[in-house]
Amino acid sequence: MWQDEAKFDEHTIAKSLARPIHFIDDKGYNDSVWAAATHLEFGWIGWVHCREKLVQNWLYTVYILKVTHHDKLMIQWPVKTYNPAFGCVVGYLKWHDDVLSIVYTEKHLIYACTLQVSGEVRLIEIGKLGDEWGIYGNVLACWDRGKAQVRRYMLPNLEFLPALNESEAIQNNLLRPIE
Repeated sequence: MWQDEAKFDEHTIAKSLARPIHFIDDKGYNDSVWAAATHLEFGWIGWVHCREKLVQNWLYTVYILKVTHHDKLMIQWPVKTYNPAFGCVVGYLKWHDDVLSIVYTEKHLIYACTLQVSGEVRLIEIGKLGDEWGIYGNVLACWDRGKAQVRRYMLPNLEFLPALNESEAIQNNLLRPIE
């Protein structure tokens, strides 16, 4: 999977969360679900919650990664961004056993984060805006153009794997040849 925006079934998630995907709350905030993933065995729902409102010519925005189970909020983690008003694009959100993995891009950087249902969070910077990344089975790969290598991380623990040079990455189908 190459850095596509994470897809989710809005109708199913809205029903599971007992809320609409987008609405304006009673204080005028635009309240949205940006991405979501359901753990099929345990019913946990991991989702990125966005709240934003224009206040005196300033866009107040906050992104929170949440985990709920049977309408009970289990975890809230503020998504790290340089400036939330510039956005947060979720490219990957998936459960790996009891760990929720997310890859997202903000104004300058690409981050990978794992959130265990125990509440433990691991966050790493994997690249800069514009770098190519992809998920291959349980391997997250990111092309570092400056060093001409592909950095790799094992999901869900984000363990660093040895980097590959361009030809090794192409041979392992982790990089598309540059034409």
